[in-house]
Amino acid sequence: MSGLQITFSIALFVGGYIASIYTWTRLKVIVNGAQAEAEKLRAKAKAIVEAAQK
Repeated sequence: MSGLQITFSIALFVGGYIASIYTWTRLKVIVNGAQAEAEKLRAKAKAIVEAAQK
């Protein structure tokens, strides 16, 4: 491999690493937000079912 190929490979690796860190944190926020919303909806549904049974 020539020096240019090695430099390019290192640059791609570093760029991919940085992109994965950025993407992972964004995905985690999205997933956690979706989980929180699902919990809220489950609580509402449970309250409705309990109210209907009374």
